[in-house]
Amino acid sequence: AHGVTFFCPHHAWHGAWGRRKSDFPPNFNYQQAYFADLPAINNYFTRLMVALTAGDPVAPVLLLHPIEAAGAMHRRGVMGMDGGTLPEETGALEQAFAAFYRILDTILTAGYGCDLGDEGYLADLGDVEDGMLRVGAMRYPVVAVPPAATWRPHTFALLRDFAARGGTLLFIGDPPTELDGVPSDDWLALLARARHISDDPEQLWQSLDAVVPHCFTLRGCDGAPVPHTYINHRRDGTAETLFITNSDDDAVREYVLTWLGDASPSLTRWEPIDGSSARINQGCRTYRFSLPPNGSLLLTAGAEEEALPVYTPITLEGTEVAAAPREWAFTRSEPNVLVLDRMAVTVDDEAWPELSVWKVIGRLNSHFGLTGVERFQPWTLARDDRYTGAGGPVTIRQQFTCAMMPETAALVFDGIVPDALHVNGTPVSLARAGWHWDRAMRAVPVTDALRVGENVVEFHAHYDRMTEMCATSLIGDFAVRLEADGRGTVVPEPVTLTGAPWTEQGYPYYSGAIRYRTTVTGADHSLYLRLADPVAVLVRVAVNDLALSPLMWSPFETALPCRPGDNVIELNVVSSRQNTWYFRRDASGCPMLHPYGLGPVEILAASK
Repeated sequence: AHGVTFFCPHHAWHGAWGRRKSDFPPNFNYQQAYFADLPAINNYFTRLMVALTAGDPVAPVLLLHPIEAAGAMHRRGVMGMDGGTLPEETGALEQAFAAFYRILDTILTAGYGCDLGDEGYLADLGDVEDGMLRVGAMRYPVVAVPPAATWRPHTFALLRDFAARGGTLLFIGDPPTELDGVPSDDWLALLARARHISDDPEQLWQSLDAVVPHCFTLRGCDGAPVPHTYINHRRDGTAETLFITNSDDDAVREYVLTWLGDASPSLTRWEPIDGSSARINQGCRTYRFSLPPNGSLLLTAGAEEEALPVYTPITLEGTEVAAAPREWAFTRSEPNVLVLDRMAVTVDDEAWPELSVWKVIGRLNSHFGLTGVERFQPWTLARDDRYTGAGGPVTIRQQFTCAMMPETAALVFDGIVPDALHVNGTPVSLARAGWHWDRAMRAVPVTDALRVGENVVEFHAHYDRMTEMCATSLIGDFAVRLEADGRGTVVPEPVTLTGAPWTEQGYPYYSGAIRYRTTVTGADHSLYLRLADPVAVLVRVAVNDLALSPLMWSPFETALPCRPGDNVIELNVVSSRQNTWYFRRDASGCPMLHPYGLGPVEILAASK
């Protein structure tokens, strides 16, 4: 809403091998469960940013930024002549910042585009032209001066010229009294030619309404500006674009958009998620709407568009609950996981007790003289002689319990390469290893070597400066029951799932997607889907194999294109690798997991 129109993803891994992936969990590559869904969010941003870079920004107000006055107010702690220390003082600076932010927020929430005037830019690029203050390509009919004791002489001269040529100059709150920190009476003459108004928010936005040119107003139902509401207003020829946002995290906001002037342009509502558009308020000057917490709305006015459908908002008031499924058939997108993050080690004929993988790493580094190796990036280690030759063979043993025999099972090794592997004393060939999650992570099939009861995994490997050992994972077709000590037991999978977190239903470490399925009966009414509180990166929705727009943020509601008779509703809940790679254990040893799951679901019916 404030003109940031470039989306920069955090990063994409070349590979997720080893423990360094825990430095920066959010990433954008094939290792993540949501990688295939990135077009949904990327297309949304692409469509939105095309709209918000077309034409020119409409920002009639330039608010001077008092950064130099703020610097003068900041009393830094310094050493006194007598050796004592003068304390840092920030009280005046904090009060000035609060006043400045309150003024800026009042201007923005009143619906006026506003830029910040840096005195350096004003000196380099500013002049007065046709009664406006010009800064580069931008022209401002209104300049607002916030409370600040001092400004540059050049800024003062520019403001004086602006006021003399008919520009609207607003002094808000306490007026300045200094030029470059020196008291000056020149401000008194300029104040006489300008408007001096209070910094009280209500008086400020009423004053702005009187002097700022505008073609619309955006207010609440009470006629006042709506808090936490911001607008990006752009003009492209005769077309106006409005991007309106409710940045409140919790509250739904109600709005009245009123178009001013003689003409009443029709408004077009755009949906950046799927690129659709619809006409609203044909020939009407006002448009009433609401925005959910952190919701937004993209409108255009005055553009000549082809015939568009009339926008019909989803309104769930007065609807009845037609179905509230509690049990769901389900399908995993990938094998389930049992993370084995405890291990016992034998090194140089010394058997160590079972420890967490992170404690084992510390002991091995200390044993082999590799302490501090974790501070270095792998490419520097490869040519660093201080750790050359350090390391040696290790034998690692891990245990888990099977209450049943899974149909498929494999061990995934991360950060360490086994030289030999035994499961329950039986040699397991490494030649059949594939990969899972990351092409560098070896997935070794072990189904035939498992047994009901206690299972022991033992593998031999070489440990040196390049080893970045992480937990081993058992993957396959099974569920996991967490025991009181935090260990996991392989158990049969459930037939159905509820909307509760899947971490509580046999999938504590699972990090893929789960597709929930149910059947509802369509009749002579419209059906709507409402998810109360899904915990997911996003939720894909399909009705009778017809994919709808994904639900990526609240409100998690959508119309369901159902037909008479039975309809199959599928909700694909997509997670991340959080519970496989990044979970921690509490003091009792139990994993602290992110509660991925569907949550309560309602199918609502409204009469046609």
